Amino acid sequence: MNFTNIYFIFIFLPITLILYYIFPKKFKNLILLISSLLFYSFGKPIYILLMLFTTVFNYYMAIFIDKNKENKPIRKKFFIFTIIVNVSILLSFKLYAFLVHDISSLLRFDITSISAYIPLGISFYTLLSISYIIDIYRGNVKVQKDFISVALYISLLPILIFGPIVKYKDIEYQLFNRNESVSKLGKGIELFLIGLAKKVLIADNLGIIWNNILNIDISNLSVVTSWIGIAAVSLHIYFNISGYSDMAIGISKMFGFEITPNFNYPYMSKSVCGFFRRWFISLGNWFKDYIYIPLGGNKVSSKKQYLNILLVWVLVGIWAGSSLNYLFFSIYFATIILLEKTFLKNKLKTLPSFICHLYTFVLVSIGWMLFSMNNLSSCFNYIRVMLFMSGNSIFDNSSLYYTYTNFILIIISIVLCTPFISKKFYKLKLNGYGLPTFMNILIFLISLSYLVSSIPADSSFLGKEIFIKVKSSIDLIAFNKDNNDVFLGKDGYLIENFVPNNNHEINKTVESIDKFSIKNKNLNTYLAIIPNSVSILENKLPNYAPVKNQKSYIDEFTKKLNNNIKYINTFDTLKKVSDKYIYYKTDKHWTSLGAYTTFLKLQEDMLLSSDTYYDVKKISNNFTGNLCSQSGFTSNNSDDISVYLPSNTNIDFVVNYDNKVKKSTIYNTSKLDSQDKYSVFLNGDHPIVEINTTTNTPRQLLLIKDSYANSMVPYLLDSYSKIIIIDPKYYSNDLYGLINDNKFTDVLFLYNANTFFKDTSLVNLLNSK
Repeated sequence: MNFTNIYFIFIFLPITLILYYIFPKKFKNLILLISSLLFYSFGKPIYILLMLFTTVFNYYMAIFIDKNKENKPIRKKFFIFTIIVNVSILLSFKLYAFLVHDISSLLRFDITSISAYIPLGISFYTLLSISYIIDIYRGNVKVQKDFISVALYISLLPILIFGPIVKYKDIEYQLFNRNESVSKLGKGIELFLIGLAKKVLIADNLGIIWNNILNIDISNLSVVTSWIGIAAVSLHIYFNISGYSDMAIGISKMFGFEITPNFNYPYMSKSVCGFFRRWFISLGNWFKDYIYIPLGGNKVSSKKQYLNILLVWVLVGIWAGSSLNYLFFSIYFATIILLEKTFLKNKLKTLPSFICHLYTFVLVSIGWMLFSMNNLSSCFNYIRVMLFMSGNSIFDNSSLYYTYTNFILIIISIVLCTPFISKKFYKLKLNGYGLPTFMNILIFLISLSYLVSSIPADSSFLGKEIFIKVKSSIDLIAFNKDNNDVFLGKDGYLIENFVPNNNHEINKTVESIDKFSIKNKNLNTYLAIIPNSVSILENKLPNYAPVKNQKSYIDEFTKKLNNNIKYINTFDTLKKVSDKYIYYKTDKHWTSLGAYTTFLKLQEDMLLSSDTYYDVKKISNNFTGNLCSQSGFTSNNSDDISVYLPSNTNIDFVVNYDNKVKKSTIYNTSKLDSQDKYSVFLNGDHPIVEINTTTNTPRQLLLIKDSYANSMVPYLLDSYSKIIIIDPKYYSNDLYGLINDNKFTDVLFLYNANTFFKDTSLVNLLNSK
């Protein structure tokens, strides 16, 4: 759970506030402590024990340090030991994550299945604990004997996970003497809403731009698009962190705490040095007070001062993350700051303000790229494109697309990086206008529309449909054409983008299918990779929409397969009928017509003897598919669901779902009354489905599939006496034991391209023993 969670906003926070305000003052800290621990438990509850250990350990060590004021050697030993333990706990998790992330990549040893989870908030509460111990050791504060107060300081709900980093000496008085008021509560709510809007409306949408651009093959990335991406990630990081920080300060104010703002319009700076004086101010102050100044600060020789700056930045990098990227990130910024303090100091003063702002933005943005990309090689390749060193095109369709679909968002983001709006807002308040209150309510409702649009389709929320329509209308006004890997296409189509896995994972899929076919040479093995609508319905995509060439991925993959596997090319088959209703407008699946058209191709390539004729029956005209909830877009058109019913055969069959439920129909029309109407086909997804038919043939089929195949199964019934259907996402039993226990003649892998190139459950199934 985090601050943007619907349940936090409407349940957890209000209940906590009510309890906090109705209990007497002596219980308020306890209420906050319990709420903080409960909030923390929504992550991984086991790590509450670690945080409690840290709290108890520092509580008693602070008392020991204070008791030994006269015995300085013992006192110093206690102090050093306490710092070492705190740092070691943090570093142990950082090192473990580093080993999993970076070392395994360098050695090409796959240990990514091992969780590299770093406990939520550990970086923050470690600094809080250390500052408390240092302040006690220095004599800046009195040791706190009240355990609840120390525990509350270390685990305070608003600042536990996202900061700001509050030093004990700055909050000590407020732990016992803060004042709550209606005015403070109102200001806290206002600040929370501003932070929520920053995060949900600005940061999240900028993050989508960055992720979409990252998905472009580096060889196809144009220079202009790369610069759009770098601007997006830079602004995304600012609005993301400052948004959370504003929400944290706002929540703190609701409970009576006064916490200093954490950001001061950093992009208004004219140098990188100036930028970090305005950026995450509490973090900079912590490292300055507890690391940089004790090392000598500015009072040592220039050489030592520069070494101290480098050391502090390396420590910031280690604190911030757990991969080599963060180390390079810290060295990069340390180098720039040192250059500004030496060679560039006077030169920057002579340049026009606009050039200085641009210089700062570009250098900071490159640093954020180091901060946010998965590996250094990808980062350096990206920078080569930016600097015209890769030979890539300067401008292309993706440049046009990301410019016209995100122009308004980027302009708003740039304006909000300045104090212009906040000054206007402040003047309106002084003049007593009600507009700021109205604007706060409006901003909250718009933010809520984006939050509600992102909740799962099967989750309910009062007025959900209205909020989704509001969000969709705003997207249209802002020319937004994609969200969550879904394009808002023409003629009411929502089209899922093709986002394949990395080549390493794809090669593992090739190897797994190859091994399977060799191990089962006696079986006829077929593979059908069904293209998604993004490749077939190109004329329905938004203008200039950047998409990967799905056909080239499929062709490249199938070339690597051994001769035991017969690949069934369905791309051209579907392309020929792309003007027909072969894909749903609001769902990622194909229609019954799309499935039947593909079946005719399977019938030809697999030598199926079916001569059944079908009557088409429409069973629903109000199907709204999963792409609406995935994207937050609404479509003007609902989809029709039709089924194909055999008209000239009387084949009987029994469908056994998960070895539990037996049915004599392949369609479950009761699902038409549910949220997931596509489950009318084959009763939805199941680990295993067995169908026994009266078809007079020795042929038996093992169908390994995703949900696309559900609407294909009806056409296979008169070609096989037995069909067993496996969905690797849900099936966890012994596949090879299943094969040995049956008399299969054919195996068909049938997947849509997006699932096939992204999901790893098939590899796991084929490699299971």
